Amino acid sequence: MNLTGYALSALNAAQAGLATSSHNLDNAATPGYSRQSIIVAAAPAQNSGGGYIGQGVIVQSVQRSVNDFINQQLNSAQTRASALDTFGNEVSQINNLFADRTVGLFPALQGFFSGLQGVATSPADPAAREQALGNATQLVGQFNSVGDYFDEQRGDINNQIQTTVSQINSAVGRISALNGQITAANAVAGGQPPNDLLDARDTEVANLQKLVNVNVSNQNGQFALTLGDGHVLLSGGTQYNLVAAPSQSDSASMTVYASVPGGAGGATMLDPVRETLVSGGSLGGLFAYRTQSLDPLEKQLGLLATGLALAVNAQQAQGLDANGATGTPMFSITPPAVASGAKNTGSATVSAAFDASNLSALRASDYTLSYDGTNYTLVRASDGATLYTGASVSGLAVDGVTMSVGGGAHAGDTWTISPVTRGAQNIAMTMTSPAQIAAADTTGGSANGNNALALAGLQNEKLLGGKQSSFSDAYASLVDQVGNQTQENANNLTAQQALVTQNYNAQQAVSGVNVNEEYVNIQQYQSQYQAAAKLVQVSETLFQTILGAVS
Repeated sequence: MNLTGYALSALNAAQAGLATSSHNLDNAATPGYSRQSIIVAAAPAQNSGGGYIGQGVIVQSVQRSVNDFINQQLNSAQTRASALDTFGNEVSQINNLFADRTVGLFPALQGFFSGLQGVATSPADPAAREQALGNATQLVGQFNSVGDYFDEQRGDINNQIQTTVSQINSAVGRISALNGQITAANAVAGGQPPNDLLDARDTEVANLQKLVNVNVSNQNGQFALTLGDGHVLLSGGTQYNLVAAPSQSDSASMTVYASVPGGAGGATMLDPVRETLVSGGSLGGLFAYRTQSLDPLEKQLGLLATGLALAVNAQQAQGLDANGATGTPMFSITPPAVASGAKNTGSATVSAAFDASNLSALRASDYTLSYDGTNYTLVRASDGATLYTGASVSGLAVDGVTMSVGGGAHAGDTWTISPVTRGAQNIAMTMTSPAQIAAADTTGGSANGNNALALAGLQNEKLLGGKQSSFSDAYASLVDQVGNQTQENANNLTAQQALVTQNYNAQQAVSGVNVNEEYVNIQQYQSQYQAAAKLVQVSETLFQTILGAVS
């Protein structure tokens, strides 16, 4: 190789280094960018007879500075932080609803029993009765208002699930497109890595992890994606979209279905995603909030409203109103709701009613009744306990609820029984006149306030939770639960954000652009370029000298 050849190889290497360092500086603040560097090697030497003489330098490749393990750690930390942040945003709203005990349901509950105490003190006073009826109406209004708020929250969660699913599908689509671009670029460049496309794909994966936790596997250079429950989102260039639709067990709640192959003619079918296995990201946070907070809190509030209505109505029946007539119900409540499974094929119907004599057995839970062709099985959803297995369900009394099945059931049929879930939304006033308050007991005549005193005493009587909790206790427990969840989530989020920062710093130590380092590299490549240019000049001078000697 002549001197010009040596100069050109050095110029090419220096130019590649300058271009790469300039590219690094330009993208020092670009999110997801990984620092790039040129890989150079000495060109194969040539035997001159008197030894091997080098042939200059060659640029082998341009590589990213990445550590896949650190990137995975960062993504895992971010998907967990995103879930906690989403959970916290939702639960804090309910916490704000219950935290102030000077307004809302708590003072209404206190005022209701205070009004009954006033009637007990002055049973013949129309003003006291009017006040008590007004307080009862206000309490029902507060129950309904909080119940409606839960409905609004559920609707908001449904909307967010739909939006998040759309964002997940879009992100997976972009990753699929980048898979194709990377494969094509690799083929064109003889296997050289298209670094900026690889960065773009890693960034899309990181953003996807903020929406939902996914498992990522590299299949011959292409990323395959699966959910935590095993459903495939992307494999072999085929994308399987998620679909947000009402749950088969609860039409009021939106859930997620995965598209799976197996339908007629190769069509995909929809298979429900197991929410408990979808963790991380905003979608996991929404599922966790609904499962751990919204649903149980709504049921506890419904139990409080239902239990109060049953207890007050039962006590009303023990007394006489201002006209000497036997007391009539103050409140109305709807019977336990029963929803038939979406895939039921039989004609059987399930009915359920409250057992007012067993109020303390009521639970803040739904129940699933299933039929296998021979026996019915009843399972309590809150703890998974099997409460009954038998060939017949006729007058079955469980947890303060009596159930019966009529008609013909087919194997595989299921029903969901929800005794108290919508208790707060459905409680209503039936009493319209203050005179209907049954203040007197049946032994002392219609002028005494003994029964009103018993009604007021219900406030602190242990009637709920197996006779372990009063109405005040139940409300306090609900408030404490949501407060504890809010605080615990905030603490976990703070710790998780610190872990995200730690992992991000570790990732940047490997992949981030150090501006000062790039300045040094540019100076080095500049000096190399100048030296190579000088070599060109020397080569030209020698060539001219040779021409002069020959001529």
